[in-house]
Parts: sequence; structure tokens; C-alpha cells
Amino acid sequence: MTDAQQLHRDSIIIDGLNASWFLDDGVIERIHRGRTTAVNATIAAWHDPGETLDMIGQFYRQLDRHGQIAMQVRSAADIHTAKAAGKTGFILGFQDTNPTADRLYLLRAYYEIGVRIIQLTYNFERRCREKWPKRCWPGCRWMSSPSCKISRRCRVSPRQPTCPT
Repeated sequence: MTDAQQLHRDSIIIDGLNASWFLDDGVIERIHRGRTTAVNATIAAWHDPGETLDMIGQFYRQLDRHGQIAMQVRSAADIHTAKAAGKTGFILGFQDTNPTADRLYLLRAYYEIGVRIIQLTYNFERRCREKWPKRCWPGCRWMSSPSCKISRRCRVSPRQPTCPT
């Protein structure tokens, strides 16, 4: 074994964003073969709450089917548990706030069922122009957007980017 292989084997390897089709058995197996310790698994992006819950339910079935190599990650400790067990941990995440349908009370529900990452601005330009054109264009600071409301609700201090022109 080379030094690089040993380093990879000994390290905690986290895939920070993976939008693969996790309902495909081959995807979970391939990620595990790559010795990824944990992966931010995009479970929803443009989906509404009903579609999102369906995707999460189907993903739980996948975790049950692949329990020998995969587990859900809800905390940093779970990442260490996955490493020690030789499993790949899956951190459920969204690419955009669409799965909340701008209903902040859904954040707790999603948290309770295991969602830990919500990328706030995946399709921000489109959303911003369609929903808040006077507040967002030009020179948007996104202070009035649902993404900012979610940030405040989750006690996140986002950088204040300027919207693209």
C-alpha cells in the first residue's frame, strides 16, 4: 500500500455535495467502494414538500437495504461511527429552499427526520427575479428572501452577496 492509499484509508473523507440518484443501488455501492466516510446527499432541490418527503422515505428504504455499508448521519459523532464501522454515512441535504415551500415551520420537521444541510441559493437568481424583483434587483442583498428568513431562523449569519446582474 502506498503512503497516499494509507492516508486515504486512515482519513475521514467527506464528499461535500453529491447530487447522484441515491435510489440506485449502484450509487451507494460505488460511493462506499471509494471509501468515502460521509457524503452530503442531495435528496431534494426543486421538489415540493410532498415530493421531498417521498424522496426521503425512499432513501430510508435504501439505507435499510444497504445497512451493512451505509448509515444516516445526524451528527459529527455519527461520522466517526461510520468511519469506525467501515460504513459510508449519508447526510441528507437540499440544494435550495424549495422543499420548504417558504414555510419556515417545516424546518423543524425536516430536522427531525434527518435533514442537516440546506443550500440556500441553488436557483437564487431565478427565484429572486420571479418572486422579489423590486427588493432583489439590482444590487440584491437578499434580506427579504425566504432564504434569509431561514438563515435567521437557523441562527446562521450568511455573507451578504450581491445578486448577479
